[in-house]
Amino acid sequence: MKYILQPSLKTIDSHITISGAKNSILPLAIATLLIRGRIVFKNVPFLTDLYSVCEMLCMLGLKVEPRPFENILIIENNGVRYQDIPRKLTKKTRYSSMLLGILSSLFNEAKIGFPGGCNYGGDRLLDIHLSGLKSMGVQAYVEDDFFILKKQPSPELNSVKFRYPSVGATMNLILHSVLGNREVILENIAHEPEVHDLIGFLCNCGANINFISQASLLIKGVDILKGEEWEIIPDRIETLTYIALSVILKNVSILENTCITFIEKPLEVLSSMGIIYEYNDKKKTISIYGNTHKELKPIEVNTEPYPGIPTDFHPILTVLCLKASGISKIKDTVSPKRYSYINEIIKTGAKIEVDETTGLTIHGLTRKLKGSEMTCTDLRGGMACLLTALLAEGKSIINNVGELQRGYYELPKKLLSLGVNISTV
Repeated sequence: MKYILQPSLKTIDSHITISGAKNSILPLAIATLLIRGRIVFKNVPFLTDLYSVCEMLCMLGLKVEPRPFENILIIENNGVRYQDIPRKLTKKTRYSSMLLGILSSLFNEAKIGFPGGCNYGGDRLLDIHLSGLKSMGVQAYVEDDFFILKKQPSPELNSVKFRYPSVGATMNLILHSVLGNREVILENIAHEPEVHDLIGFLCNCGANINFISQASLLIKGVDILKGEEWEIIPDRIETLTYIALSVILKNVSILENTCITFIEKPLEVLSSMGIIYEYNDKKKTISIYGNTHKELKPIEVNTEPYPGIPTDFHPILTVLCLKASGISKIKDTVSPKRYSYINEIIKTGAKIEVDETTGLTIHGLTRKLKGSEMTCTDLRGGMACLLTALLAEGKSIINNVGELQRGYYELPKKLLSLGVNISTV
């Protein structure tokens, strides 16, 4: 599938409802394997990755009832039925890696295919996940395209200190630890909002998880978790994406159902570029004034773990820097090989230099960009292609838009409401 983007005839002031967070609903849905009874999720974005997760849950014996028109997902767990998880399923989403922690907790042995997800031009290793599970008494090794996990006896008190605050590894070890008769201390954990959403959901279902310091958790295993209702937090990366879209399209947009707390550092950077916004805490809306005719200022930033600039925002920020009057620099210290999308957006004439050590050097306002045919290399890189196409003059074609559908719910509909001339073929 591809998108065809034509020059828009006019800008439209619009309201955009921000969807629930992709990076929350996926691990929370997988977590229902640990929870007995009926679980109801609200504010759910029905993305292709979520349907892949639901397929795995059904394979393991859970009943899944999607209600996309209500943004509700109902999952019924009356007992997990073990099966090996084939690569044809796990390759559809990176979050299949969460099964490592869960299935090694529920069963003595498990066989799980390698996860999929975005490819940033280099391997996305799971060594921090596996090292943590090993500390918990799980023997893990690779056989063909599968992880083989075997549970070993472990002490009543386990302590794991992550060498890096990995979001996925933090979630995996939390999920592995919430059931059972032991205590687990996790140190140097990730603090992303999606991690806190997972902790809040599990505690609501009966888990015993407490912070013992700013970066450490104490988890006391319990016998059972029971199903509850839970509303998924707003998607912070989608919020930042629609801020960028409003600036590129020179729109006045109101983003509804969002939370400024999750994006304080990115907003500081956007403000330093000259982007004007207002937040209404009572209504949970952000108003973006993209129609101001000021030139954007260049920036120099590094991505960092939360609360810093998220790696998922880097490709989007790169395109905004093409509108800045000067040279900007972005270094991704979280995903240092996440630059493959640059080969696509430079087809428009964008002047961007890539250095493996120093990152990106982006030359803003140096030349007019021309519409081109680009291919989505990954989810956020694909959005960078789409944003660049909207900056360019003339028709653009974006290929492999299935990548965008993995992380942006109802994207064509929302783009049309912003005045984007888009068609799908």
